[in-house]
Amino acid sequence: MAFEWKTLIGATNVDTYCGHTATLTPQKAIDGAGRWVHIQNEVHWLIIDLLESYNITKVRGRSNATYDPNDVDIFVSDDKGAFGAAVKTGITTWVDTNNWVEINLDTPKSGRYIKIQINSCQVGTNLEFGGEVATNFGHLRMRAIDRNVIKTVRDDDGKLCEVYSHVCDSATGNRARVTPENKRIVQCSANIDKEFANHLVACNCQEIGGGLVNTGNRFRPSYKADYDGWMGVVDAAYTFPKVDLKIAAEFGYATGDRNPLVDEKDQSYNGFVGLLEAYAGYRVPSVFVLDARKLKRPLTSRFDDRDAQDDASFSDIYYIGTGATWFPIEHNVDKFKLNPNVLFYWKEDKTKRFDPCACGGQGAFTDKDASRYLGAEFNIRMKYELLDSMLFTADFALFFPGNFYDQVKGIPLPGDVFSKLDLPDGTSVDSRKFRLGNDTAWILNMGLIFKF
Repeated sequence: MAFEWKTLIGATNVDTYCGHTATLTPQKAIDGAGRWVHIQNEVHWLIIDLLESYNITKVRGRSNATYDPNDVDIFVSDDKGAFGAAVKTGITTWVDTNNWVEINLDTPKSGRYIKIQINSCQVGTNLEFGGEVATNFGHLRMRAIDRNVIKTVRDDDGKLCEVYSHVCDSATGNRARVTPENKRIVQCSANIDKEFANHLVACNCQEIGGGLVNTGNRFRPSYKADYDGWMGVVDAAYTFPKVDLKIAAEFGYATGDRNPLVDEKDQSYNGFVGLLEAYAGYRVPSVFVLDARKLKRPLTSRFDDRDAQDDASFSDIYYIGTGATWFPIEHNVDKFKLNPNVLFYWKEDKTKRFDPCACGGQGAFTDKDASRYLGAEFNIRMKYELLDSMLFTADFALFFPGNFYDQVKGIPLPGDVFSKLDLPDGTSVDSRKFRLGNDTAWILNMGLIFKF
């Protein structure tokens, strides 16, 4: 806590006081540049000697630390052994602020000595806890479409030609060329009702005339996916003020499901969808998985899938974690804090294992379920106040993959390294070396924050 008086006083004006912790004496609080800290469960007091008698009409103070005084009484007297009744009681506004808060005395009084009596502090208990819950409602509606479009490609002679993306020539098995006659046949087969054209789905894989055949997914049906996902987080922490240490624990859960765009039918989507969320843990923060979101987490796949989508958001995951925060400088987390944490993660919705050696090394899903254990993260965060307006921050994290990544290693993902390789023949290299792996990962961030 810091104090300032209208009379010009300094550290030498401190007469007596109840005590102090470490080097945080009341002398440092008198001029407003430092703080007075006394970690004891008692009524705290401080007597100021003005050296001569003054008429005291108002005082002011401020505090913005772990234990702010929220019930302060002021006494004035010429005899420090007999202060009499307080000139102001129950000051509650010197909390959670770096700005001076001025208080007019109820009964201005003349005296040489001023006594500040702190009856209680803002933190009535060292235990804190919290939580939040969210749920999705609404639905996704997909309209029927014809996926067939005209594309420009090169033929076997290297010449440019136009072909249909979802119509094949039954004689050759290749994409059908765009010719006047083929265009007439294809356009007649694309007579889609713009609202709902589910009846055309039956035309997939069917011959449409002239030796032309629709691919198996030319027409997409209309369908609806109801959003039924939810999430919940609960955490708690306990502070040990005498050793400047806070211990915390946290549990989080977010439902997951298969990508609703894969199965083109009416369905309930049970995966949680966060709207502009950036949750990274509160009392037990995550650096690698939930904050930086560098971890590739494949969504649920079935035996007959050829690849998988991935989602790094707060969905299809549950975790438990614990951490500690040490703040030894002036008992103030804003001055310096060191915050190590360890978290363990699991996938919420089960998925199939992936065999990277199947299909001639191209890989395929198996009929066995993969482990849900994603792995463990250890991180440590540090913040140090270099100047009043400048902070130095550093984050370091390690992620140790669990059994899940051992059992889906090599799974094809959109945008993975293999898909970006410029290869004339995709079988010329071992794709397993360029896809999802199971190596330990790490991240390091450092920076300066300047406030102006």
